[in-house]
Amino acid sequence: MIMKLLIAAKDTDYVEHLSKVISNKYSDTFDIYVCSSEERLKDVLAGKRYDIALMEPEFVGPAGMSGVALPLALRGPDISFVHLPAGVQQINKYQRIGSLVGEILEKYARSNPDSDVDRNNVGRAVAFWSPAGGAGKTSAALAYAAKKVSQGKKVAYLSLQAFADGVSFFPQSGKSISTIFGAGSGSICLLAQSIRLLDQGSGIMYFCDPTNYDDISELTPEDVEDLLLGCAYGADELVVDLPSEWNNKVSRVFSLADTVIAVIDQNSGAKWTQFTALHNTYGQIRGKLKVVVNKGGNPKTPDLSDAIALPYVQSNDPIVVYKTLSAYFS
Repeated sequence: MIMKLLIAAKDTDYVEHLSKVISNKYSDTFDIYVCSSEERLKDVLAGKRYDIALMEPEFVGPAGMSGVALPLALRGPDISFVHLPAGVQQINKYQRIGSLVGEILEKYARSNPDSDVDRNNVGRAVAFWSPAGGAGKTSAALAYAAKKVSQGKKVAYLSLQAFADGVSFFPQSGKSISTIFGAGSGSICLLAQSIRLLDQGSGIMYFCDPTNYDDISELTPEDVEDLLLGCAYGADELVVDLPSEWNNKVSRVFSLADTVIAVIDQNSGAKWTQFTALHNTYGQIRGKLKVVVNKGGNPKTPDLSDAIALPYVQSNDPIVVYKTLSAYFS
């Protein structure tokens, strides 16, 4: 979905800088239109519809906003709005452009909950799962994500673990992923984009941890399906870090994922054997299943001839661990 964004302001330096950055960084989200004259604004709005308009105070109202789905009044540090026309919301003018774009997307998504979703802009999902805890599944998932980023892919990472440990890997400086739970399937794509952050060290896009541990456990399989759609929107791949257990939500992710990667180590071979021998899901996903043997393990279990072998990395820094392991993925 590419939205038409109108920027209307007399501050030409601001308009030029803002439009240039948004055009360069968010060309797959916005088509930019600019106007620096109140007199010309009526002509700009006449006969043309815009999804969003960013306007300085003097531009709000005179030309009419009937052709704008979401009119936003730019609020500077010395401006306090007493009265705004109905339907016009405020937004801070001076903030980081990434934060500004995120706020625009969030406001639009909440104002237009039935937004159409371009399914062609939804990336493939790769699910990481382990039959036992402690196998290094998260490190393997992030190693895979880092490898794909190094190959020029736009990769988002989503943890569905109740006890998320994103704080160990990424700064938790944005809005929690909990803010988008329960949103409709149309708006959730834009809401996910609005809160998604980019880790400068790895290039991986990610979501901040849930507000509390109950948030993930209360999701239904249908919620998870909507969440995957939203979080994969605008990315080439979505890496989904699943809990090391079996439930309906894990089953739903398995059915939706393009690839399922199972991570085992020296100590989880027995549980992996049980899964392959006794669980009918194994037969259902076998065609899209890959296995990773982590920590230099050599478990006594069959069907590992094609497994990806990862060494044991001796480091107390989890970031060093996953970046080292990324070299072993193709």
